Amino acid sequence: MIALRHLPFSQLTMVEITARKDCEIIPMSVIETPENLKEVKNFYSEIDRSHVTIRLLTSVAKSPSGRHTVAASNSFIFEEPHGQEPDVIHEDWDYNMHLAKFKKRLKAEEAYRFSVVGSVSSLLVCAGRYRLQPVAKGVVGPGLQWSRILGYRALDVPANSDAQA
Repeated sequence: MIALRHLPFSQLTMVEITARKDCEIIPMSVIETPENLKEVKNFYSEIDRSHVTIRLLTSVAKSPSGRHTVAASNSFIFEEPHGQEPDVIHEDWDYNMHLAKFKKRLKAEEAYRFSVVGSVSSLLVCAGRYRLQPVAKGVVGPGLQWSRILGYRALDVPANSDAQA
């Protein structure tokens, strides 16, 4: 997983799978909203342009106090040329959980690479104006669990970084 320094509260996860034998893989990208958030809305949209299709999985909810709106969004990035990417399937599982997944057949010793990009943000209302700001622990309330939103614990993330980034 890579933190994108120029895009706060964003991440890029690069995945490479090498099959030991002929198989079908079904990678899934799941957004599960913590139970303490309110008014959860799940969205799935496809943005199709001449050079790329972006399949966007998004969840929006109110903070426990109801004063702030928080959102998380992610998408698969494929290496295949436009139009040859795997078909992505969206599933709504529950009030607070939905996912995007795709299937890919691999032959023994074949490697397949893709990425998942995601971001978390908060919308604050200030004197009648809306202003987009990164989510901060103090902004959304003490009940927010980062590991549940981001899908990992801080200890799971390698501490190496690129000083040039």
